[in-house]
Amino acid sequence: MDVDGTELDLLVDPDSGIPIYRQITDGIRYASSSGRLLAGDRLPSVRSLARELAVNPATVQKAYRELELRGLVEARRGRGTYVTGAPFAVGEKERIETLWREIQSLLTTARELGIGREELRELFVQGLEDAYLEVEEGE
Repeated sequence: MDVDGTELDLLVDPDSGIPIYRQITDGIRYASSSGRLLAGDRLPSVRSLARELAVNPATVQKAYRELELRGLVEARRGRGTYVTGAPFAVGEKERIETLWREIQSLLTTARELGIGREELRELFVQGLEDAYLEVEEGE
């Protein structure tokens, strides 16, 4: 989804086990933290993003509402929703809970792919450093 010249690249997977509204909020948070969305950038309208992602507009609205409650975006009546540029502030407990949900999702996916505990452990240990560097570099 192109937002004022900025590539947003939101993807949702209804089979991931992660609620779609969370996938949207996480995607927008990532785009903001990686510099693809900047303060003042306008997000797509609720209807436009819902159509693009083939999801219910209420799902997009829920994601935008959560982002607004966290101070990451600001809804301007009649003009759209804009990135504030504020960091996504989370407490220690929320950080750990968010990470734990992602780990649970990874384990579910691994099980569905037939990857056992030992194989997953090896993949994780071997690839952790490379993956971490890729994320840091924004690749």
